[in-house]
Amino acid sequence: MTTKARLALPALFLSLLLLSGCSQLSAPAHAQNAAPSPLQFVSNWGTKGDDPGQLDDPQSIAVDTVGNVYIANAGNAFIEKFSSNGTPLLAFQENRLKQPQSIAVDDGGAMYITDPARSTIYVVFPRSERDVHRILRLRTRPSSENSLSVSVDDEGMIYVLDQDAGKVFTFSPRLRLWRSWIPSPERVRVSYRKRTLNMGPVHVGGDGNVYVADPDSNRLLRFDHLGRFLGDISSHPPKMDTVAESSAATSAAGAAHDGSPALGTITSEFAVSRKYIFVMDVNATTLHVWNLDGSSKLDFDLSDRLGQMQHRAPALALSRDGKDLYVLDSVNCRVLRYRVNF
Repeated sequence: MTTKARLALPALFLSLLLLSGCSQLSAPAHAQNAAPSPLQFVSNWGTKGDDPGQLDDPQSIAVDTVGNVYIANAGNAFIEKFSSNGTPLLAFQENRLKQPQSIAVDDGGAMYITDPARSTIYVVFPRSERDVHRILRLRTRPSSENSLSVSVDDEGMIYVLDQDAGKVFTFSPRLRLWRSWIPSPERVRVSYRKRTLNMGPVHVGGDGNVYVADPDSNRLLRFDHLGRFLGDISSHPPKMDTVAESSAATSAAGAAHDGSPALGTITSEFAVSRKYIFVMDVNATTLHVWNLDGSSKLDFDLSDRLGQMQHRAPALALSRDGKDLYVLDSVNCRVLRYRVNF
């Protein structure tokens, strides 16, 4: 072999090595430039149990202004406070709080917890020395079968929806009844004949309006703070001729990610940011995201984290900036946190 040939072989080997290295480096760079998922899974946390900091039949979830997460447990009657990553910060029980159901948190950190068994709202005002507890009583019939939901707006106005009464009760920040109003008179009249009313919960959206779920009519009702009706947002599934067609459409809705119109039927579990509405499908694993005008933004399948066999739709809560979505997986006693990338 000539001297020239001997010099050429190492040069060729070095060139191949550099090309291989460039190829290996280009793949991660390409992956980094890929668009993130519209809902990016961040973490999950929570442990089933009866002790403080553990979850047992969690009913509802709320988020405060700094991102702390609050959960009302029906199984162990604990009210829990966690950091956004699941670190336990507070847990308490109260003898006067028999059946915790719905929870809300105002801008000052006060907690509002409903108890349908006693027809009351239990209020905890944080203070520097100690928490001040108050009881807000409703003049309606106590019932463990009733649904009482609560929400608070930026001005401290408190909205309580009593499903049995078919009314929203509005209280001032001083816990004085200000007004009551009926979200859907037609539905209430029908409910009196049937003696049932599947309406609620009530949520104040990030846009400042008041929303009430009406799952039997497959819609959300929108009101201003005075209870004046502003419109409804609905999802109407297409009519199916056969069971097979219906099953295929439901599967397509669960797998859709392209913003096509929702095909499913909504539940009462929803949350509203300043721009979007997040609502769970009746299949308990598909999340529908709508624009505030009711047009579809996207559908997202949560079954890879929730599991396929969910018999209860998870409750939802959003951070105040709308960038973090918390999904309360009651079946498995845990919280899933997603980053909203739109």
